[in-house]
Amino acid sequence: YMGQAMVHYRLTLQIREHAQAFREGLNDIVDLRWLEMFGPDEFQYLISGDEESGLDVLDWQAHTVYGGGFHKDHPTVQLFWAVVEAWPPEKQRALLRFATSVSKAPLLGFRFLYPPFNLHQYASQDGEDRLPSAATCMCQLKLPPYTDRGTMEEKLLYAISAGAGFELS
Repeated sequence: YMGQAMVHYRLTLQIREHAQAFREGLNDIVDLRWLEMFGPDEFQYLISGDEESGLDVLDWQAHTVYGGGFHKDHPTVQLFWAVVEAWPPEKQRALLRFATSVSKAPLLGFRFLYPPFNLHQYASQDGEDRLPSAATCMCQLKLPPYTDRGTMEEKLLYAISAGAGFELS
């Protein structure tokens, strides 16, 4: 009995005031009656999207900002998008997470990503030996000017699987 009382206190009574404030704030944005039509899984899908599907690479590409000498027709940029488009959904999401700290596109598309995804050329003396790096606070992927697809894919895969971003700079 004591265990049940503690659980009831922690999950109901202790957070009642906070939960009520959250509920009122949410109701200011969305009429709570509308949410009653969704089950938990459907509501999660509405908020977070589909975990299995890939990203809309064309939308991502259309709303990308380029810097450091890159532009949409730059050969390295063309290689980058060809690699990303060919990847399965889990690698696409890992790349997005590496560069932005989130693995899903905004609900209404990449034009709502703020700041916008930024593909920045990072030229160094190391040339193609350098790994891509990221500045997640700026949604920026810093990419050396790779000239072949194999190198591009190898370096991107290593960078996104290493679990580092800014540290690779």
